[in-house]
Amino acid sequence: MKWTNSYRSFGLKTKRSTGLKTIEHKHWPSGIVGSLSHCPSLCVAAVASAERIRAVGVDVDDSDGLSDGIMRFVFSSEELASLRMASSVERRAAFCAKEAASKALSALDGTGDFRKVSVSLKTDGTFAAVRRDVALRSQWRFYDRLVSAMVAVPSETV
Repeated sequence: MKWTNSYRSFGLKTKRSTGLKTIEHKHWPSGIVGSLSHCPSLCVAAVASAERIRAVGVDVDDSDGLSDGIMRFVFSSEELASLRMASSVERRAAFCAKEAASKALSALDGTGDFRKVSVSLKTDGTFAAVRRDVALRSQWRFYDRLVSAMVAVPSETV
């Protein structure tokens, strides 16, 4: 079965964009919220009932690290200062956390610009993501080369 047929079986719509197929987050089936992410070694989908969860965001990364240019583009000067002594895994986790939080915020109100989200990692595998009007707390993990982060916004939050 082609992957597009799999998405259609869940009621998802696809669109063509620069030769690649992408999913539009606004087209999850009624009553479902979800997020997608991929890297060269893994594709993931996080889905939940919209009765209990308002939004979800997920991100995965299996790269060797982030370039200085990407770091400067994604993170604020304050975040860069806090990540200066961080390991490559922690920098990648911060990137995934910011991306996952941005996806969840975008699903909530369409304003998920990751540059407006500030993240703070903890060594216990949790993180806080703050945008001016919203504070989220969630988890990040590291397995072998893979780093992941996920955010679920409960219905009673925000």
